[in-house]
Amino acid sequence: MTAWVLDLDGVLWRGAVEIPGSVAAVNALLGRGDQVLFATNNAWAEPGTHEARLAAMGVADTEGRAITSALAAASLVDAGERAVVLGGPGLRSAVAARGAQVLELDRAPSVEAADVCLVGLDKDLSYARLGAAVRSVLAGARLIASNTDPTFPTDTEPLPGAGAVVAAVERATATLAVVAGKPNRPMADLARARLAARGADLDDLVMVGDRRSTDGRFAAELGARFVHVRSGIRVDDGDQSDVAVHREVDDLAAAVAELG
Repeated sequence: MTAWVLDLDGVLWRGAVEIPGSVAAVNALLGRGDQVLFATNNAWAEPGTHEARLAAMGVADTEGRAITSALAAASLVDAGERAVVLGGPGLRSAVAARGAQVLELDRAPSVEAADVCLVGLDKDLSYARLGAAVRSVLAGARLIASNTDPTFPTDTEPLPGAGAVVAAVERATATLAVVAGKPNRPMADLARARLAARGADLDDLVMVGDRRSTDGRFAAELGARFVHVRSGIRVDDGDQSDVAVHREVDDLAAAVAELG
């Protein structure tokens, strides 16, 4: 059976609004025995939050099916390391679950003793929090980014994404972050491991997303066919010149119908 890796924003929903037909399409895949995994660069929320939202929308089976760029970033942290986290609850909890010690950003001496600094979308961003992350990197902490998406989608208009926060830390420290989320290898390794644990056929993968620059390249990293949907962002922020597209369709329902 085919294994499907689905983006969330732009594929299942736009902001707080469900994309019509998306839940029925997922349930059709689950009902015929295909494996389904949800992969999002949204590191703010914990995987369980995404799964609970999908369940509330009517997706039949969500447990353990969501992976985030926060989990991918945390996979690069070792147990016992001291970590500065400039990000939300999803990133903090993922790092703590690895057995790392999450340092408080408001305690200057402690952040300068950090082994690693992880940066993602931070809705509580302040100059002081940004400064603490910068100090940790200047003092020797290695820099890991959950993702570098420049914008974060909402119901009305895009807002600055994790990439904007990461860029500030990189510029202030003259340091390039190791990026974990889509389209990079740590996220691909996480997706393939999660699918393998569920018994999926890793030789028959489909990736569905709305960003060619992110989801399309992620499909290539996964070894998956890329199906681009037009239900999400209107303008892609990145270079798309080398992205191979297997299908171009309106939405997830159309993707399932065409590849079914």
